[in-house]
Amino acid sequence: MTIRIGISGKRNILAAEKKRVCQEIENRIREILFEKKATAFIGYTSLAIGADSIFAEVVTNVFKQSLKIILPFRLDEYLKDFESQSEKDFLTGTVQRYNDSIVVVDSIPVNTEERKEAYLNAGKYIADICDDIIFVWDELKPKGKGGTADIIGYLAEKKTATQVKFIKTSPVENE
Repeated sequence: MTIRIGISGKRNILAAEKKRVCQEIENRIREILFEKKATAFIGYTSLAIGADSIFAEVVTNVFKQSLKIILPFRLDEYLKDFESQSEKDFLTGTVQRYNDSIVVVDSIPVNTEERKEAYLNAGKYIADICDDIIFVWDELKPKGKGGTADIIGYLAEKKTATQVKFIKTSPVENE
């Protein structure tokens, strides 16, 4: 049986925590597969830097499973939200490898509010379509619409019987 596992998580993860977060994502995937009695899965991610990209690497490199990439809007616009060239190269390269497995949730936003709404909609899409979702979170209130806390809240409202588990990270200043 193949299931769908998604990710929603912090972009800024301390360098000292990345290895632990990677291991905990791997452990959580094994736990989900065991709980669901599944032998295979498809990973759903928006490929943001941080938890999303760590998840993508675990899905493809450790488990050798497929990815479904959920973009809040077209790639050329999404790239504007990535600062370094290495982040842009990672995103572009991964998208090219999985070009036939991309879902674009919204049209190009014309203002900041629409941009945040598109991020929220991408997170909701992942929560709606997946059998389980992994959260990587620092337990802080959201600083804007569309963050991990919003998706945890959305999932808690949508699936009231589901206990939301998450991998805890340290807060990073300047987020």
